[in-house]
Amino acid sequence: MSYGQAIVLGLIQGITEFLPVSSSGHLFLAKYFLGIQDIPLIFDISLHLATLLAVFTIFWRKISLLAGATIRWCMRRSTSEDAPLMSIICVIFFATLITGGVGLLIEQLTVSVVIVAIGMLYTAILLLVMPFLPTHKLWSPIVQIILLGILQAIAVLPGISRSGSTIFAAILVGHKRNEAGEYSFILSIPIILAAFVFSLKDLTELTLSTAIGPVFVSMLCAFVSGLLALRFLLTLISQAKLYYFSIYLIVLVAFVSVSYTHLRAHETR
Repeated sequence: MSYGQAIVLGLIQGITEFLPVSSSGHLFLAKYFLGIQDIPLIFDISLHLATLLAVFTIFWRKISLLAGATIRWCMRRSTSEDAPLMSIICVIFFATLITGGVGLLIEQLTVSVVIVAIGMLYTAILLLVMPFLPTHKLWSPIVQIILLGILQAIAVLPGISRSGSTIFAAILVGHKRNEAGEYSFILSIPIILAAFVFSLKDLTELTLSTAIGPVFVSMLCAFVSGLLALRFLLTLISQAKLYYFSIYLIVLVAFVSVSYTHLRAHETR
């Protein structure tokens, strides 16, 4: 993998990780059409880790509050102010367990351009429906856990946006729109960290298949572009304008379908 390819993949990851258009789907399509093959899964997860640093950078205040509440709970020194924070932690913890279990099953599926295209159309539908979701009180924690966990698990499939799915779920269960984005990205922290830890077994494979330099350059590009994309997305969420991305996804799927059909026809000649 060249430095140019590393920069392209890093920028794609950083921009699309937070925008509801599926970073994994874009990375899959980029590698497919650019002919970049034999890159281990840990490379993709390393890029996810870089964008996760952007989440810590922007939401460090809320993350520190959640961490403090967790520490006080472990030390049996919780206060009344910790109750809403512990409720969030419980939802995130159990939703992550559901995501992990369902995600392991989904991950066994063979990914193709067709599956990615279908996933992007699914995401487009979620974004089109999102502005019409009613505002109401929070549903019970059990319902939140199930919906957030399952919708985040489905997003394991490339083409389905994790941020789009979980923001949709957060609004559906009663979170305010200006809080749904924060909730969605904090929810991503444990699942991305867990995926990175489990993929460390492929570290040797990564060092053998590509130089470390391009990997770090790609991660840097993902981090910087991720910061900018995340700030932009939070503004759009509060304005209920995420449906703009559904138009982009539909156009992209049409373009990919034509390009894929043409490429397959050329290969069979």
